[in-house]
Amino acid sequence: PAESLEFSGYYEAAEFKKLRDLAETGGQQEVKIELPDGLAISFQGEISVGLGEIAVGEAPTFTLAITPNSEFEFDFSACEI
Repeated sequence: PAESLEFSGYYEAAEFKKLRDLAETGGQQEVKIELPDGLAISFQGEISVGLGEIAVGEAPTFTLAITPNSEFEFDFSACEI
């Protein structure tokens, strides 16, 4: 089985809702990750999202997990090499 890629971020209601809606549709989603140097990585994957631990005095967080279901496609056209 494929391992999931996990990303953490600070909770913001509108963004969390968008991710939650995608996760609830189930099935494959088109995923594109763009790195700071311009490299873009595209693939199909299944998305899940959940809230992190909530503690008094700390900003709430979430975790986005993406399980790839296709090969990665690399686009170097915008890279600053």
